[in-house]
Amino acid sequence: YRRHIKIETDEGSEEGDFIFGAVCNTVSMGGMNLFGKTDVKLNDGKLELLLIRAPKNIIDVQQIIATLSKGSTENPNIFFKQIKKAKFTCDSEVAWTIDGEYGGSGTDADICICEKAITVRTGKICLQHSL
Repeated sequence: YRRHIKIETDEGSEEGDFIFGAVCNTVSMGGMNLFGKTDVKLNDGKLELLLIRAPKNIIDVQQIIATLSKGSTENPNIFFKQIKKAKFTCDSEVAWTIDGEYGGSGTDADICICEKAITVRTGKICLQHSL
């Protein structure tokens, strides 16, 4: 299912039709080491932005799968950046997940990292502490 999305980040902007997108701080997703050949650090104050463009044909699909299975992002249909913040503007509502749970839906989303911060929620109290 493709979505037309405009993404503005501190590293530039991108616009196009995408079938998958993730903003994360990890070296793997779904048991696959997707970022094996990139310089992903969990404590560098950056998030990993991975977008997969809508393939135009079956060859594009095969190349995307082959590239990701090698732990690489070197493919014209794969957009990968390490970012501190991103703003997504979608042409129609997109359902978001947060750590695998439904996170609501909408046409716009702003995501940023709070470097070295921990938020603890207990009931109605929310504490945020910078490390």
